[in-house]
Amino acid sequence: MKCMYMFALIPARELMDELEGIRQGFANKYKCKAALRNPIHITLIPPFHADEDNEQQLMKALVPFAANNKGFAINLKGYGSFPKNKVVFIKAIADRRLKQFHADMMKAFKEHLPDINLITFDKFSPHITLGYRDLTPEYFEAALQDLQNKVYENYWQVDGFQLWKRTENQWINIHAYNLI
Repeated sequence: MKCMYMFALIPARELMDELEGIRQGFANKYKCKAALRNPIHITLIPPFHADEDNEQQLMKALVPFAANNKGFAINLKGYGSFPKNKVVFIKAIADRRLKQFHADMMKAFKEHLPDINLITFDKFSPHITLGYRDLTPEYFEAALQDLQNKVYENYWQVDGFQLWKRTENQWINIHAYNLI
C-alpha cells in the first residue's frame, strides 16, 4: 500500500510552544484551522508517496547523510506569504548553511531512493505555516495587512530532522535522525 511521507525540521520544545501560541492566535483571529492539524515544522523534502512495504529502507536511506552533517542554527525573522495559495507564514532565513543542507539532503535522497518521484520547487522557501487552505481571500488580505509592520525574530539550534508518515488525518514521526 502506498503511503505519504515527508522529511522535516522540528523546532526546540520551548520555541515550538511559542510558535503554537502564535499559530493558535492566528487561527482564532482569521478563522482558519487547517494549519493546526499539522505539527509545527519546516519542510525539507515535501510530501511524497512510497510503498509502505519499503518503509524500513526509507528510514535507513538518510542515516549516512545525517551521520555526516553537523547541527546548525535556523533563524526565524518576519512574516511572508505565498499569495497564489493563500499561505501565511513565519520566514526561516534561507542562509548558506540551510540552503546547502537542503540541497545535499535532496541529492542524498535521490541517490538512495531513485525510484521515488519527488515534487520539487524552483526555490527552497523555508517557513513555518500559520494559515493556509481554509484561509479566505478576505482574511488572507487582512492578515497580510496586520502582519506588515509586526516583528518576529527567534532561532533554534538544529540537531536533527525527522521522517513523518501520514496516517488517517495526521502526520506522525516515524524516525528521528541525529546530526553530529
